[in-house]
Amino acid sequence: MTDSSEVVKTCRHHGCGKKYTDATNGPEACRYHPGWPVFQDIKKTWTCCGAVKYDWDEFMQIPGCAVGEHTDVKPVKPGVGQAKAEDQAASVQSSTPQRIDTNSSGLVTMPSSAPVRIDTTEKESKNTPAPALSVEKVEEKPQVEMKPLVTPSGKYRCCHVGCGKEYDPEDNVEGCCHYHDGKPVFHDLKKEWSCCGARSYDWDDFMALPKCKTGKHEPKMVKAA
Repeated sequence: MTDSSEVVKTCRHHGCGKKYTDATNGPEACRYHPGWPVFQDIKKTWTCCGAVKYDWDEFMQIPGCAVGEHTDVKPVKPGVGQAKAEDQAASVQSSTPQRIDTNSSGLVTMPSSAPVRIDTTEKESKNTPAPALSVEKVEEKPQVEMKPLVTPSGKYRCCHVGCGKEYDPEDNVEGCCHYHDGKPVFHDLKKEWSCCGARSYDWDDFMALPKCKTGKHEPKMVKAA
């Protein structure tokens, strides 16, 4: 019989995701984000510490702002149950038939429409000749020399979305990198990968979606000093 303290579990804390056992767990074993990720256009923010990034890989590498024990219990977003109840109430209200008043003749009384003002601005603008466009000479920007990012451990970091692992260039072989060659797309609660169409509404489930591409690591590049 397997000792429960030796069972390998996966931490469900945001920003952690490490493997652990009850024997290796402790009050300072996990560094994580107790809040939730918020996406607005290309801006990505953690609600707990306010850390902001615009690049996906950099956002995923923001260190956790809290320390505690690992847990294999999936976090529940505050207000989710209340939001569902409000949505159901709104649905019931919208499906309730509305009473329509009729006048003495039995005809349906409709609200009178306000007179519509016709705007002639569009017609006038069509007849107005467009101003001549001035052609400006675009100066060519000097090319910036780039180099691979070297981590404190002396390794490269993969720039592929969904990977981001550190690796030794000598060990970089075909099939060692699993990644998405598209971008994450967020719309309301829906989270989707543009490359393979894999989607989820839950953050943890979205991060656990299998990668759709396999190949070699590609180093993350930075400006050369």
